[in-house]
Parts: sequence; C-alpha cells; structure tokens
Amino acid sequence: MTTAVAPKGYISGDELGVLTANLISTTALMVTFANKETKIMFPLGCMTLCGTVVGSVFNNIVTKISMDPDAKGLPELNKSFSQVPWVLAGAVVPLLVGGFIKDWRTRCAVTSAATLAVQVTSVGGWKASYGIKFGTAASIVGLGVIGIFLAAGLPQVIDMIGKK
Repeated sequence: MTTAVAPKGYISGDELGVLTANLISTTALMVTFANKETKIMFPLGCMTLCGTVVGSVFNNIVTKISMDPDAKGLPELNKSFSQVPWVLAGAVVPLLVGGFIKDWRTRCAVTSAATLAVQVTSVGGWKASYGIKFGTAASIVGLGVIGIFLAAGLPQVIDMIGKK
C-alpha cells in the first residue's frame, strides 16, 4: 500500500501538493458565486473529480515518458496512479461538507472553514515532517485562502460578511 500511496517510501511534497491543490480546487468549485443557483453540488463535484483524476494520471504518464524515453507501458501506467489517492483525499472534505448544502452562503462559509482546517492540518504536518519554515507554511495556507475568496467572488464574500 505504501508504494501505491507514497512511491518514494514516504509522503513527499509531491503528494501533499496534490492533496492541497485538489482541496483548494474542489472547494473553489463548491463556493464559486457562478454556482450560486446550483442546489446540489455533489454530482457536479464528482464529475469534476473524475476529470481531475484522469488529468493527474495522464500528466504523470506524459511526465515519465518525457523524462525517460526507455519507459515501458504497463509498469509506468501503474506508477502513474500513485497520486489518485491524494486527489481523492483532497476532494473528500469539500464534496462531503459542501456537496449537499443548498444555500450558497451557508455552503460557502461551512466548506471554506472545513477546508481551512484541513489545509492548516496538512501544511502543519508537512512543516513538521520537512522542517519547513513557519513563513513558508503560512504562505501556503494564505494562498489557499486567497484562492477560495477569489473563487467565491471577492465582492460577494465581502457583501456576505457585511450582512452578518
């Protein structure tokens, strides 16, 4: 199982990067103002997740082939699936937390808070595992927060906060 989830024998920045990227991108889909009228986001999120999984596998195959011209078909295909668990893990929280909340304001607030908690936890683990400086770890979390606010529509979020 370790080789499937962490091919290097340990959880690297590659895996945590995939987790964080999919956490933020799936959250962005859930909270985007463009989806304000969509009542059930779960099916849309699942379809987007399928595209992300296929794109991740394809990216890994192309990267491997471009870096190693002697790469052989099936073994490389099996290795290319190593990021799929991280793609799925990144999407689980926003899908399950926000996927069934009909009201956009509630979905935006709850999904963003849950995502922030997961991101702080994963980046904290990453910081502890690799001795990354606090400022670097904090900037990763900050960029995720900025991404979520931009996806939700910054004017709409400011308006939503002002009305509470």
